[in-house]
Amino acid sequence: MQRASMVRNPSKGAAAVEMALVLPILASLLFGIMEFALIGRDKLTLVQAARAGARAASLGKTISDIRWNVKSAAGDLPIADSQIQVTYDDGTGQFPYIATDDGYANTIPSGALAKVSVVNWPHQMATGSFFNWLPGVSGGNMLLSASMVMRRE
Repeated sequence: MQRASMVRNPSKGAAAVEMALVLPILASLLFGIMEFALIGRDKLTLVQAARAGARAASLGKTISDIRWNVKSAAGDLPIADSQIQVTYDDGTGQFPYIATDDGYANTIPSGALAKVSVVNWPHQMATGSFFNWLPGVSGGNMLLSASMVMRRE
């Protein structure tokens, strides 16, 4: 009776080792693409919301109308009134003056540059704290802001 010789295959576990090395890299790449696409979507939405507000400001709408335009253009992004800033330029390019609402029209003078900003909007990271090492990310949130400037008619 002959005994069957047992030959070990040294490459038998290579696939498992390769998978263990490659899987974290592929997962990071996939999560990164997904997260940055969501950040880009939210940033673009904030820019469009700021544009809608700047358009309303340039037409002399009240501050409450400007805020309403920003929130309407933001769609499902919940923007608080405190995150909407309406300022105007005194000619120096610094935008030091805050527009106030007297109930009928805003205080931005005709011909001045009106600036509407959405500030510190917290983008909730879909990947949780996976990308907390990125600058600007803290506690699973990334603060996004957007501004738009138009001349007051």
